[in-house]
Amino acid sequence: MRLPTHIPVSFPYPTHTPVALPSPPTYPFRCPPHQHTRCVALPTNTPVSFPHPHTRFVPLPTHTPIALPSPPTYPFRSPPRPQRCVAFKRSASHEMFFVAETNAEPPPDVEEHMKPPFTVQLWMWMLPLGHDYMSAGKCEPAAASFHIQRSVMYSDAGFDVSKCGRYLALCELDTASGYHLKTFSLQPNSLGQVLQTVALPNCPYVTSVQFSPLVASVLIGYGRCQQQQPTLGGAAPPTYAVLRCVAFRGDLDADGAGQRVAADDVELFSIDSTDESNVALFHPHASAAGLLAFLYATKDGRIRAFKYDPQVRDARP
Repeated sequence: MRLPTHIPVSFPYPTHTPVALPSPPTYPFRCPPHQHTRCVALPTNTPVSFPHPHTRFVPLPTHTPIALPSPPTYPFRSPPRPQRCVAFKRSASHEMFFVAETNAEPPPDVEEHMKPPFTVQLWMWMLPLGHDYMSAGKCEPAAASFHIQRSVMYSDAGFDVSKCGRYLALCELDTASGYHLKTFSLQPNSLGQVLQTVALPNCPYVTSVQFSPLVASVLIGYGRCQQQQPTLGGAAPPTYAVLRCVAFRGDLDADGAGQRVAADDVELFSIDSTDESNVALFHPHASAAGLLAFLYATKDGRIRAFKYDPQVRDARP
């Protein structure tokens, strides 16, 4: 049938009528709490997107709690203090486990000496050979075999156990008499006994302490100068000992006490420079042990090698 052109045609819906679309699905459940789950609170009107068939992003109410793991426990103190280092050593009869922790109190003011930025406590546990560290109990500070209250070190290079496992050497700060290089006995029948104390000049930045391969001497490395820089304009910076090697004498005196000596009495050699050493090491080979050959690395990326000439009592590159 042909209709006139002016007769309106009626459609099921007017062109201006909005079409109602189904609402996006909602998910009333929440993420189950778990120690490894991080539930993030999102606004309730956040749309749900499905970028992958196996991925679902669920809108959560704003009051959904966030599950976090319990804080770690520390066997030393609460709150924890920075741990400087841990180290494993061994003797012929025992395992030795060391932990160094920064002291909370500021370093003491030492008369006529430079104050270090911090001091360190050192604990040692003497354990049987073959000790199972994974399944055994905690190493509690109260059960430590040996403890040093105030030493000067930055890492595990700041103390050393001799190759035979019988001696421990480190630098200690005494409030009355300043800095000392102390050597302790690690033998079970005399554990912790001081064998030798060497008075040192200003050394607040000790970076390394090491026994020679034959345990006849101790090498000390310094990270910064031991005296103040000159104040006069244009003056050259002074040289200072970046390394010092002292003889180790582990004999006790008639009273059974360790020896107390000045650095000049037992010093084999020292190296004066403007370097700042990071670490100093003896050469481990037996042929180099008699010459006390060693090297040290500087903070500006250099490595210097030396050997000791006993005829002139000097270390030469």
